Amino acid sequence: LTGSKVCESGNALTEFVSPTDGIPIENNESKRRLYGVRILGRQVRMEKDGRFRAPFRPAYISGAFLIKSPEKEQKMENTQRFSAKKIALAAMFTALAFGLSFLDFPIFPATPFLKLDFSFAVLLLASYMLGPVFSELMIAAVYALHIPFGGTGGIGELANFIMANCFIFLPSLIYRFKKGLPTVLLSMFFGMLLQTAAALLTNRFIMFPLWAGDGAAEFFSSVIWYIIAFNLIKCAANGVITLLLYKRLKRVLKVFFD
Repeated sequence: LTGSKVCESGNALTEFVSPTDGIPIENNESKRRLYGVRILGRQVRMEKDGRFRAPFRPAYISGAFLIKSPEKEQKMENTQRFSAKKIALAAMFTALAFGLSFLDFPIFPATPFLKLDFSFAVLLLASYMLGPVFSELMIAAVYALHIPFGGTGGIGELANFIMANCFIFLPSLIYRFKKGLPTVLLSMFFGMLLQTAAALLTNRFIMFPLWAGDGAAEFFSSVIWYIIAFNLIKCAANGVITLLLYKRLKRVLKVFFD
């Protein structure tokens, strides 16, 4: 229908000039990205010259066409941020991470208090899928639930909460703004370094003074390399598991969210 108009993200309008010519783009309001238009139920693509090309010719055009604007998509995303499905999924991941945190084991005989578990993999995986807000909530929930089972009155849980934020929350925050495998790998690497640094600080100034009292500095000096090695191994192991599971589980969860 020559002369029919389609709304392009806001008030900018464009017209069909010919059924065989595709649709020229008139973006005189702002340079916003077009999100898609359908011709007879089939998706068309936008070429570099600024035209929508039909997947078949002649392109007989009929009916009404909607193009989602970035503003509407952002509002919808914000509205669905705490949907029932996401809350249920976050609760499931939190429970799984909490359970896995008790299946820990030491890897260095000289430091039996440094125990490896794989709860970080669950939390990191969930954080990439659900975003940094849920990441923070899940981390806080796991270590709050741990307080009655710990013997440090919440001090140890606070230290673990700080370290978990370095390796889990920070990568999920970066991934929120820039997705892709290179981002995942780079954010994990920096998260691993940051967690190792946080582990040194929290053990030196929080945990060891609680355990060793006046001998904290001497004890810390004797195990510093074990702490560094342990945290690097823990982050690497949990990171590898996350990478192995992410793509497969993402396909399953796509059905869940759709």
